[in-house]
Amino acid sequence: MSASVRCIVVAAGLLAALLPGCAGGGADAGGADGRRARRAVAADPAAARPDDPYAALQLEDVHGRRLDLAEYRGRVRVFDLWASWCGPCRKIIPELNDLYARLRNRGLVVIGLSLDDHPAAVAAFQRRIPLRYPNGMFNEEAAKLFGYPDAVPTTYLVDRDGVIREQFIGWVDHRTLEKAVLGLL
Repeated sequence: MSASVRCIVVAAGLLAALLPGCAGGGADAGGADGRRARRAVAADPAAARPDDPYAALQLEDVHGRRLDLAEYRGRVRVFDLWASWCGPCRKIIPELNDLYARLRNRGLVVIGLSLDDHPAAVAAFQRRIPLRYPNGMFNEEAAKLFGYPDAVPTTYLVDRDGVIREQFIGWVDHRTLEKAVLGLL
């Protein structure tokens, strides 16, 4: 992500932090059950198709190794768009680690997409706060699928057919996310 795009994302995140109920990550950001931060995406039966665009996504990890997301076709996927400089991301990553550990055998995969400009910053972050699920660097291909987020973290819940079912802007309560995931498993 270019420096100018990063500045726009940071500015949007700071603005959101100042608005009640937006992605600021405070006690009010999402209410007790995360509803204010939650955006349901209408289910379109025609959208369930064999050319699952999320399974076709190609990412690179912080070491430049290719992550082929085709192996996750047919699984429920949580895509977490995050950054090493994001305070609320530090809170949600351990919760995502736990969710993935508990539900991966039931068909869940959590996939991190770092918005950082430099993989070295992500590697340093991961030494302090490990991500125990697949993580790649946000790229143009990911931007075509998700767009550029208004705030970080932004979390997408994709069903087994490759349809986005939920979008959570900003920090989301782990109980709210788990309930949405369980509804798709």
